[in-house]
Amino acid sequence: IPISLGATVGTIMNLIDSILVPQKLMESGVANATALYGQLTGKAAVLVNIPLTLSVAICTSLIPIIAENYILNRKEEMQSKINIAMKLSAVIALPCTLGMFCLAGPIMKLVFFDKYEGIEILRYLSISIPFIIVTQTTTSILQATNHYIRPVINLVIGCVVKIVLTAVLVPIPSINVFGAVIASISAYVTVTILNLIALKTKTKCKVSIYESFVKPAYAAISMIIVVLFSYNFIMERIDSNSISCLLSIFMGIIIYMIAILIFKVFEVDEIKSRLARK
Repeated sequence: IPISLGATVGTIMNLIDSILVPQKLMESGVANATALYGQLTGKAAVLVNIPLTLSVAICTSLIPIIAENYILNRKEEMQSKINIAMKLSAVIALPCTLGMFCLAGPIMKLVFFDKYEGIEILRYLSISIPFIIVTQTTTSILQATNHYIRPVINLVIGCVVKIVLTAVLVPIPSINVFGAVIASISAYVTVTILNLIALKTKTKCKVSIYESFVKPAYAAISMIIVVLFSYNFIMERIDSNSISCLLSIFMGIIIYMIAILIFKVFEVDEIKSRLARK
């Protein structure tokens, strides 16, 4: 039960939105309450959930590997696997966050064509991506080290934060649906912090902030600079959002992989050893 609850973090948070947000939007008195709710759940949330599928795959594979090292009391090996897991989380989360934040408009137009309302909602909701992914990863690590209940308690605290902020902020006309976005980000930030504290105190393992988050951030920033430049450059010449967006994203993927090697997020020898095993 605790593992199942931990795996459905996003679903639980979305369920809170589906119950509270429409009601509170009506209370705010905004004329397009239904449309705003649709933009949040039917567009922005759908796009934000795409990178989370990769995170779920990583988390699923993490539990048996870390659990084995924990049971056999291999401290160094467990520490190494935890740092790799956190690093992979950042490698997935950071480029997705920067890409959706900086290219919210082009991405919405690419996916939804003429019905691209909700650009600002996607832009700010994308900030929650790294916190959701780190929450999922740390939850899996805690479960793998035989700490099942703590992530669930932290999730409940996060849900309370989300409910309170949604109930308070969404009815304010000047904030409306963005109150739900603020509530989501705040809830995931809360759970992330609590999980990281639990990870340090329960497993006695220290996560390297520089190796796990700062280095991937350097690579992601390098990528988004190239993506923005290439998008504007191509758009000026062919005036096609779809082609400009797709080509710039493709270039961003190439630059990101190169930047990962340049900033030594993963060592070349480490990548070779992984491929050799396969």
